[in-house]
Amino acid sequence: MQEAIKRWQAVSPESIGVAVSGSEGPGVLTWWLVETRGPSGEHRATVLPLGVSDDGKRNSRLERLGASVFTRTGHVNGTTASARKALLHEKVEPMLEREL
Repeated sequence: MQEAIKRWQAVSPESIGVAVSGSEGPGVLTWWLVETRGPSGEHRATVLPLGVSDDGKRNSRLERLGASVFTRTGHVNGTTASARKALLHEKVEPMLEREL
């Protein structure tokens, strides 16, 4: 797990992403590495998946897919880079903050 995390952390965010088709509906699946430290020095790291539908609502069906999304058939997505960035900042990041 640590090797995979290091490998993906070395890739720029602009270079990571995949558009696939499936019955879960259109949306975005993100993974977040969340690290916490307690007052007595304990450390905990968790990988948190967040699935978001195109309308900005949480999609737990996407979250349950895990890494299997990378074995799916590709899909042409007409979403612009600015729309993807807006979805990240306006929907996904606030959702992550609420989850934490």
